[in-house]
Amino acid sequence: MIDFMDFNYIKAIELSHDLQSDISELFDINHKTTTKQHVLSVAQTSRKLAQRFNLDENLCYQSALLHDISAIIKSDDMKKLALKNGYILDKAEEKYPFLLHQIVSIWIAQDIFQIQDERILNAIACHTTLKANPSLYDMVLFLADKISWDQKGIPPYLPQIGKALEISLEKACYEYIRYLFENHQLLFPHRKMKEARDFFYQKYLPITFRCWHQDDGELFYKHSHSDELYQYMNDDFPKTLEECEKTVKILSQSNDEAKVILLDEEMIGCIAGFYESDNKVKLAYWLDVQYWNQGIMSLVLEKFIQWLFVEKNVQYIYAKPFQDNIASKRLLEKSHFQKYICHDQTILYMRKKD
Repeated sequence: MIDFMDFNYIKAIELSHDLQSDISELFDINHKTTTKQHVLSVAQTSRKLAQRFNLDENLCYQSALLHDISAIIKSDDMKKLALKNGYILDKAEEKYPFLLHQIVSIWIAQDIFQIQDERILNAIACHTTLKANPSLYDMVLFLADKISWDQKGIPPYLPQIGKALEISLEKACYEYIRYLFENHQLLFPHRKMKEARDFFYQKYLPITFRCWHQDDGELFYKHSHSDELYQYMNDDFPKTLEECEKTVKILSQSNDEAKVILLDEEMIGCIAGFYESDNKVKLAYWLDVQYWNQGIMSLVLEKFIQWLFVEKNVQYIYAKPFQDNIASKRLLEKSHFQKYICHDQTILYMRKKD
């Protein structure tokens, strides 16, 4: 339970049960005028989106009015409150406790304003991070919060969101999340945000493959020339333009399954399955470093694996990442590869066709 009396710096109000008036007064009396203006703006945007997508306007409006109500509580106190209530903190919330305003706003909505509608509470719960498989109401509040942002000027991502809204709420959420990850706008991605990213990327991220062409040497060099990448590659990985041109010629004529990874029809890396028998391949891959830590390789890997299983009837796929390549190991584990320790103590990851 939340009781404002537990916080000596919070000034409580007598509720009139007019939600907009009560929230406005609570923000004003606690010197959160800027937050109040943001909340009222988000509420208006939510109502417009509700009309546009044939949703309950009042429900969307209430969700927006309440989404940042926890702003009257200090971040450190939010953390204490969360721990007191048995809430398990995400790593992002441990590092940046202000992210807890999602869950704390729910508790205030329930305990102070007597809100019980799960659609409202669920939307508030993910209005900053979103989540996988969100409801239409979740997406309305998430987008309204970003469209009516609380900073000066026009949001730089607004054109992408506006164009995507002509298609769907889902497409608009995808465009915003992709903007965040591509432009490294997140201090520390919350688990829910990464799950939302993976959910929307699976549907919308334009990842395709093509064969190598003999004149792709310069592209290979451009996207692989990085010491960050080289530290996880074998010594024979091409590092000069001449070496890249030779490698590309070999790949373009190979009977193995070596493919260029394309994002928006532009090369961003390479993935290959090298045959060790008719039904077993060794997996190799690399990605341009500017696309690391964006959830892209996970989607690439799954698409390529399914292509090998279905189209090429491969039965076994394995990989041997460098011992200190923690990210690659996690990627393989996430992609349902099983870890094996060989007799010589080397570690490989194997996945069998279902």
